[in-house]
Amino acid sequence: MKEFIKTVFNRTVVSYERFLGRYYPAHGSNGFTERNLTFNFSHNYLCENNSAFIWQEVPLGDREHFDTLIIDDQHESILCIEAKRLGTEAKNDSIKADLKRIFRFAEEMRKKVNKSYSVYALLLVDIWIPKENGEKKQSLLNQFKEMENNEAYISLPIHKETLSKKETYQIALKFIKC
Repeated sequence: MKEFIKTVFNRTVVSYERFLGRYYPAHGSNGFTERNLTFNFSHNYLCENNSAFIWQEVPLGDREHFDTLIIDDQHESILCIEAKRLGTEAKNDSIKADLKRIFRFAEEMRKKVNKSYSVYALLLVDIWIPKENGEKKQSLLNQFKEMENNEAYISLPIHKETLSKKETYQIALKFIKC
């Protein structure tokens, strides 16, 4: 499953490269909404496995939700996805809280879908790192990389020379078995 997720992530990076090479979907430095991370990842997941089921904004009760659910019968897996624009310590703390919430609901998801399926938390982030004095943002990306001591997939800067003269843009993913 890990290799499959890595393939989907790499396809997602290529999608970002293609799209951002053609159109910059923001104004000034307001960035991109988190929904684009889950949409593009989900789209590429379906390109690799068109029999998967995907649902956005999955309710968990008491106003809680997570961003995306993927049910993959081919891999006997359930993926619970959260996405964030990683730019502050508060966002870093929020992604950690999201992970705890996914862990809390993993067993419930397994019971609802299939008791024998593996459940995974998948965390997607994007980050703008200043080319000068970007240590603080780089530290946030490093903290994300070290979270849960699991491997992280981090893109190279996307359109490094053309997207922004002041910042680099990267996306990253953590894939954690619950």
